Amino acid sequence: MPALARALKADDPLLRVNAVYVLSGIGTAATVAPRIQALSDNSARVRALAVRWLPVWSDDKARSAALGVLKDADPYLRREAAGAFSPRRVDNFKAANWEINKPAEAILPLLEDPDTREAAADVLGDLGSNCAARPLVKALADDRSLVRAACVEAIGKLRDKQVTAGVLPMLQDPEASVRRTAATALGELADLRATPALVGALSDPKYYVRRDAAVALGQIGDRRAVEPLIKALDDPEEHVRSTAALSLGQIGDPRAVEPLSRLLKPKHRQARSAARALGQLGDPRAIEPLTRYLMEESKSKIAGFSDALADAAEALARIRHPDAVVALVQVATDGNSFEARRTLGKLVGASFGGGAKDVESWWRANRVLYLPDVPAQGKEAEEKH
Repeated sequence: MPALARALKADDPLLRVNAVYVLSGIGTAATVAPRIQALSDNSARVRALAVRWLPVWSDDKARSAALGVLKDADPYLRREAAGAFSPRRVDNFKAANWEINKPAEAILPLLEDPDTREAAADVLGDLGSNCAARPLVKALADDRSLVRAACVEAIGKLRDKQVTAGVLPMLQDPEASVRRTAATALGELADLRATPALVGALSDPKYYVRRDAAVALGQIGDRRAVEPLIKALDDPEEHVRSTAALSLGQIGDPRAVEPLSRLLKPKHRQARSAARALGQLGDPRAIEPLTRYLMEESKSKIAGFSDALADAAEALARIRHPDAVVALVQVATDGNSFEARRTLGKLVGASFGGGAKDVESWWRANRVLYLPDVPAQGKEAEEKH
């Protein structure tokens, strides 16, 4: 430590930078005072590095020093001081609202300065203080797309529905990256008022905007989005089709069962998403198409574990219907599917390590629990009467 303290007074600014770097890496309480002292260095590089890693959430003096740097004339230093308050720089960050509000309020003026606006938005979003919501909406008028995207992203993190209306116009932004971020933010806000605008975004020329709009609609869960999402199952981009399927599962409307079932085609990636969605819906009408898909996929599988088969088998299990158990038995034996055996074992509390033969033995002993009674016919029926 004495050597590092001497290095902080060296004529060579590179030595002073290295000293601050080493002190920050040590990070003990004894290093805080010399790092705060380095904030008075005549080199902006030294001051920036000194403030960047100050333990502002665990040391009152460090916090006070960083708050002071937020008013520095140099925008570079103000950005670094704001970054010091980012929760991402602290492992297992925990702080009460009253602890967060003071630095958030001190960072707010940085939104007024074009040179510090983007950095301020990033940190304010991470802090999650609602005092930043309206100032961030105001900052959306910035003429730089990166800054607009940063502000929209921060608003989404705040999850304050009061500013939903301010985000909606960003779905019409000339930059696709901003439209995409706006869709994500609206999903995080989960405000029903955003549904019509997000439905419109399902027709955006950029596939990733359409995809993220579909994700947002699933998060919101508004049934008005069901028909547009069903239409999106025919989107030319696979990512959009898969995301639309998952969102339909989240919304949980039975209108989606048949359209999702049509996506269950072997070797099609969206089949996995469709299977998961059908499992979420839990509708017995999905048992037959899921079973057919499992049988076809099992026959075409070359070797090894199949995530697609596992998802479809899990979907059957989630339906929680006796016919689903029958279907899993069929696929586990006739289709010789390891994935179906594993899922069936978890569902009924049995182990089928011996393969299809174990399933057959278990089924002979337990089928009466899952198969409906067969009505008596002919002579047997007459005797009962």
